[in-house]
Amino acid sequence: MTIPLILSANDGNELIDADDFAVTGPIEPGTAFHVRQAPDISGITATAKTVGDLHGCVLTGVAPDVASQGISSVALAIPTRMNIEFDISWQAEAWSYVVGDNR
Repeated sequence: MTIPLILSANDGNELIDADDFAVTGPIEPGTAFHVRQAPDISGITATAKTVGDLHGCVLTGVAPDVASQGISSVALAIPTRMNIEFDISWQAEAWSYVVGDNR
């Protein structure tokens, strides 16, 4: 997507930015973020929500057999908010190369 998103995580997991701070507001496309794993959790559901409505309007119609009557409207899509969920799981215990980390 090319619009800012609001990210959240479940079960005590936390989304953090490149400077190790919690992601608390909208992030721009291309922004790096990581998961800080909660203890004894082997997965995460990360949710991305649009900051505002996605704009655009689509009208779908059906043309009757008689051309002079035009098109009969079937559906109209209006601006809407969008949620995307990512289910991520892992099997191994997390580790890192952080100085002082004894794992």
